[in-house]
Amino acid sequence: MAKEKGAPADADPPDDRWSQIIESLEEGVIGIDAAGRIQSMNQAAEQLTACSLGATRGRHHSGVFEDARWVSALVEAVARGKPGSVSAEGAILGLWQKPIPVRATASAIFDAEAHRSGAALILRDLTLQRNLETDVRRAQSLAQLGVLVAGLAHEIRNPLGGIRGAVQLLAGEIGPHPTAKEYIDLVLREVDRLSKLLGQLLELRPRGAFTPQPVNIHRVIDHVIALVEDAARRAETRILRFFDPSLPEVRGDPDALTQLVLNLVQNALQAVAESPAGRSRDIRLTTRMETDYHFAPQPSREQGRVRLLRVDVEDSGPGVPPEVQPNLFSPFVTTKAKGTGLGLAICQRIVSDHGGTIRFESEPGRTLFRIFLPAWDEATRDTSRT
Repeated sequence: MAKEKGAPADADPPDDRWSQIIESLEEGVIGIDAAGRIQSMNQAAEQLTACSLGATRGRHHSGVFEDARWVSALVEAVARGKPGSVSAEGAILGLWQKPIPVRATASAIFDAEAHRSGAALILRDLTLQRNLETDVRRAQSLAQLGVLVAGLAHEIRNPLGGIRGAVQLLAGEIGPHPTAKEYIDLVLREVDRLSKLLGQLLELRPRGAFTPQPVNIHRVIDHVIALVEDAARRAETRILRFFDPSLPEVRGDPDALTQLVLNLVQNALQAVAESPAGRSRDIRLTTRMETDYHFAPQPSREQGRVRLLRVDVEDSGPGVPPEVQPNLFSPFVTTKAKGTGLGLAICQRIVSDHGGTIRFESEPGRTLFRIFLPAWDEATRDTSRT
């Protein structure tokens, strides 16, 4: 067949070009024939459904989406002649039977004679959107709580200081009296405990504007390891470092970032202490560049795509109970007998102040906290353009 006049000699056939375009999409695209059988899937659809085209070609869509019947219902609605496209949001089961939030859209496909010849099913992964929505809700809740706590802490701290001073004066008046001294010491310990708790509550306040500086995250981690080295040795716990030496510096505050990593490492130490006898007690600290670029989670002058560093803190402890996981970053939620439940809420506040995000995964024998922080080089380039 003669080539069309003016067309490049090595031009791809139209069908091949369309196939390449569909294959390059981030959304999952599934082609379904008039009998409801799957005939095509792009790579994104295979990843979302954890099914290969070879395993699903020729199967009815209801069998592939047996655990997500709402998706099949969309395709059936189109097959019954519903005009236009139909959409819905829900969850499908992906790799390892993990629920993935998606938005599914089904549209009819017509042949050259305008007869329905099947349907196209498009799946959009909503995981990142849901995570960002969760981050915003957490940040707003902590900001509101922080304002309330700041006022209460001021009102409570002054009376506590007065109580402590009065008790010390009372101790001097009573003199050496064993029973009285015991009670006085008890009151002073409780006053100090409440003062410490108020100090932790004040950490929930939004930090507000601060002048960021380039921070070497590896120096921060090494400093934290030095602080907990003795405790780790006593607990017979190994702290393993897996650093990417090519990382740029982080945009942030070194003291706040030290507190962030220290809180997570101390939590990991307490978690591995609960591991059964005979199981290795390890904490793994890993750094790397995040390969994906994300939008800044909060409106700012640097709004746009920023390069992110990733810091993973992983332990071999027993894991976080499933019933606790949905509220793990909420204040006063803890799995420790004597914990205040403020450590992870403070971590969330610090990460939010730095324009980053924090995620966690937990299962029996493993808990992973993953921190994403903006790189300094991208932040400075964005600022220089404003």
